[in-house]
Amino acid sequence: IYSESSLTLPVESVAEFRVDTTTYAAEFGRAAGGMVNLVTKSGTNEFHGSGYYYYNDQGLAGSKTKDRTGLTPFRRINLKFNEESYGGTFGGPLIQDKLFFFVNYEKFDRTAPVDIGPALSGLPTPLVAPTQAEYDAVIAAAKATYNYDPLAIPASVPEQSKKVLVNLDWNISDEHRARYSYQKTEDFDVSGYGTSATSRSYVSPSQWYERGYRLEQHVVQLFSTWTDALSTEFKYAKKKVANRQDPLGGNTFAQMTINGFANGGAVVIGPDISRHANKLRNQTEQWKLKANYLLGDHTLSLGLERDTLDVFNIFVQNAQGSYVFANLADFAAKRAASFSYTNSVLSNPNN
Repeated sequence: IYSESSLTLPVESVAEFRVDTTTYAAEFGRAAGGMVNLVTKSGTNEFHGSGYYYYNDQGLAGSKTKDRTGLTPFRRINLKFNEESYGGTFGGPLIQDKLFFFVNYEKFDRTAPVDIGPALSGLPTPLVAPTQAEYDAVIAAAKATYNYDPLAIPASVPEQSKKVLVNLDWNISDEHRARYSYQKTEDFDVSGYGTSATSRSYVSPSQWYERGYRLEQHVVQLFSTWTDALSTEFKYAKKKVANRQDPLGGNTFAQMTINGFANGGAVVIGPDISRHANKLRNQTEQWKLKANYLLGDHTLSLGLERDTLDVFNIFVQNAQGSYVFANLADFAAKRAASFSYTNSVLSNPNN
């Protein structure tokens, strides 16, 4: 299982599962803590399918709550959000008694409410400082001076997950059975918008980022029974995972902090320093051969396994630089109080 925010497999595809917390078999000896083993569904000699749909929005949820500080009494709020999840399965025979298929598709869409913002922004939990008018002034100055848009504050942010599973099962003979599985999952949500309710520094939407991944996996398995006592399993698996952390305003601008607003307020715009150059992807391959031999009341297992892992990772904080300005006037005049930068002399983090 690999996921940022949800199970990578469509839930409807799970036929059975087992949770082991101790006494693992030797082949799982590298596991630490609990282990979850899932078995997905197969097609049968009859065509069958299912469909499902789930929906929720602000009209189906409560309308009163405390703000994030927990200090205010319960009050009516207006949070805009909706979420829906839907999918379907279909399976059956390609060749009666021999070859079967099973397919499951699932999609989840959600808009999560943004509940915190500048003072007088109209959001449920306003900061003490800065004010919405001060943030609007920063947006205007950024557009006019730097040709950069720190982005208006949305009422909600998106979250999405798409999952596909395909299984092909082949009864080669009474003694041999093969399975091919294909899985693809794309998943993302928006992170970074949870400014502390007691903060006097507002982190603009240009600092928020889409956090997600794309997973694609192929698995081939062959199960064989040679005698009443001897059985074997062969498995080959290949998995590619690409993670992403993409700022909503792009990552080609610097991080800029503008101080000097009333009540000690500040505004931070541009991608945060940890998102200036941040990429991760990996590819794993597994070859596995296992034999089980029944000896009276005991089972003897022997296995060979080869795993490879290729990783690409770039993480250069502050690759676009970060600036601090004493006030809005200095920001509009491009007069920074301080500047920091971490990158190659060619301004290319790949170097």
